[in-house]
Amino acid sequence: MAIVTLARSSGLRALRLEDLGADAGHDTIDLTVKGGRTVRVPLPPWAKAALDAYLAERGTEPGPLFATATGKPMAASQVFKLIRQAARTAGVHGISPHSLRATGITLLIDAGVPIELIYQEQAVVRRCVLGSRGQRLHQPRGLLRRR
Repeated sequence: MAIVTLARSSGLRALRLEDLGADAGHDTIDLTVKGGRTVRVPLPPWAKAALDAYLAERGTEPGPLFATATGKPMAASQVFKLIRQAARTAGVHGISPHSLRATGITLLIDAGVPIELIYQEQAVVRRCVLGSRGQRLHQPRGLLRRR
């Protein structure tokens, strides 16, 4: 979800099952971004399939989308740990919620999405990817290190 939604850790932790939906024939998730604004993010089929597999284990009870065993929202440290473990399993090191967000933004820029649109729609492009004059700071291959 982190790389698809470009969400901060706080945004991931705030997601609720009720935020899942559909719009114009696309599966979506409503994400609260910095400043409290809600953005509807379309989910690509591969992300929806992964989410469905997760929900088969989690269940479909309303509440936090990513919850602890007691049903409470995960703490920031738990999100960080899960992302780190999944990355290590894939043989990738040095990953955090922030680096996933920065990678997703960089991939959008590389795909030709205007920076202004990314900023307007997601309210995420700040110094994590862009310098003070709008030049890119991150390169996609520099973010993911395999060992």
